[in-house]
Amino acid sequence: MARAETADGFVFGTPVSYGHPGGCIQSVLDRMFYARTDLFEHKPEAAVASARRGGTTAALEALNKYLTIAQMAVPGSTYWNMVHGTTPEEVRQNLGDADHEKSRKKYRVASKMY
Repeated sequence: MARAETADGFVFGTPVSYGHPGGCIQSVLDRMFYARTDLFEHKPEAAVASARRGGTTAALEALNKYLTIAQMAVPGSTYWNMVHGTTPEEVRQNLGDADHEKSRKKYRVASKMY
């Protein structure tokens, strides 16, 4: 909790288990947000989920409920904050589609602007 107090923002990531975030991250978030929601208020956050095939949307929804209830800032994105695959190679293959390449180009252009 001491690190949460001084953190500028947070990234929460989880594998998907049975269409939900993993039990470990849910237990940690339950305890952290119950104990000191004020440490998270108005700080930027991002939630990321990884699954073999499905369940990422439900898992992200569950994570984002903690974060929005705590009034954390959820930045927008031009692409989904989820990946699919059981190995890094499968994830890279999944991310190689045309839509993702288009988003990557937009990100590179936007990042050069700052």
